[in-house]
Amino acid sequence: MRLMKAFNILYKSCFKFDYNIDLPGYVPEGYKFIGMYMRNTASRMSPVQLLFGNNQNDDYITIDQKPVTKPSSFIHNFRNNDAGVKQVDINGYQAVLVYFKNNDTRQLMWQSPAIYFMTSGPITEEDIINLGSSMQN
Repeated sequence: MRLMKAFNILYKSCFKFDYNIDLPGYVPEGYKFIGMYMRNTASRMSPVQLLFGNNQNDDYITIDQKPVTKPSSFIHNFRNNDAGVKQVDINGYQAVLVYFKNNDTRQLMWQSPAIYFMTSGPITEEDIINLGSSMQN
C-alpha cells in the first residue's frame, strides 16, 4: 500500500515533463520507492532517476530515464576483467546486461524509440530483467 501511495505522488510529479516517465510494475521484494531526482528542474525534458531502497540492508536500485530527442544509439565501455556482459530482450528491444563481479551489482541498459533506460543495483539477474520488462507509463 505504501508503494502505491509513493507512486501516486510520483505520478502527479510526472505532469512537469513533456515526456512520459515510466514506472516499474515490478520491484524486488524488500525495496520501496524513496524518491525521484530531476537533473535539471528548469527543463521539461530533464532526465530523471527513480530511487528504490531496501531498509534491511541499505541497498539501492536506481532507474535512470533520459528522453531521446533525436535519432541515436548508445555504446557501453567498461573493463571486462571484473564484469560479465550479455544481450537480453526487454519488451522487444535489445538490452545489455552487465554483471560487476567485484561488488555483485547488475546494470541493465536499453533504448526504446523515446527513452534511454539504465537500471542498476545489487539484485539478481532475474529481478533486474523482470524490473526492466515491467517498465510502463
